[in-house]
Amino acid sequence: MILTPPFKNLIAQAHNGSGKTTCFVLGMLSRVDPKLIAPQALCICQTRELAIQNMEVLLKMGKYTGITSELALPTDNKKDYIPVSKRVPMTAQVIIGTPGTINKWIKAKKLGISQMKILVFDEADHMLPESGFREDSVRAMKEMVKENPDCQIRDGRLQGVGQCLIHEYRMVCDVMRGQVSKDFLEVELVFCGRRSARGICCTLQSHANME
Repeated sequence: MILTPPFKNLIAQAHNGSGKTTCFVLGMLSRVDPKLIAPQALCICQTRELAIQNMEVLLKMGKYTGITSELALPTDNKKDYIPVSKRVPMTAQVIIGTPGTINKWIKAKKLGISQMKILVFDEADHMLPESGFREDSVRAMKEMVKENPDCQIRDGRLQGVGQCLIHEYRMVCDVMRGQVSKDFLEVELVFCGRRSARGICCTLQSHANME
């Protein structure tokens, strides 16, 4: 589903320690063309700590691939601060960062998205609600789809129940309505938990049919 075409948009839910990060990192690495020196995979995280943690996993898994990566995080040290306007355009093939910084770099044309093949929202249940990072997350998603309609969207969650997945899927449909085709809103659901996912899939499909 993640490594072989057709590459569908994906909502995944799993408990802590079940290998979710390994799964989406492998998905990002598999989509990158090492010969193309341009950003091709983007992972957006709600905190700098999570972004750094995911980068550590990426570096271990991609150690012998030759794939380049870079963190997109706000600078704590004022001495190391470089204005966005003076930054060199990013050429790393995998970018992991926080919503605000990523959007600033995209807006300043320092982070090119025309070659993006996969966009991952880690812990999207904290990023898409109004109380989270919805504005920045949605802006990044829209820019990505606008530049490259074939870009795969993958949504990873740490934990929660199936009903939350339905709510999350509806949020994605709501914020993207009118921006993309119905085909874009077709997703694959991966649910790793005690509850059967069959009813959840049916509910998702019913909601998609109403769009």
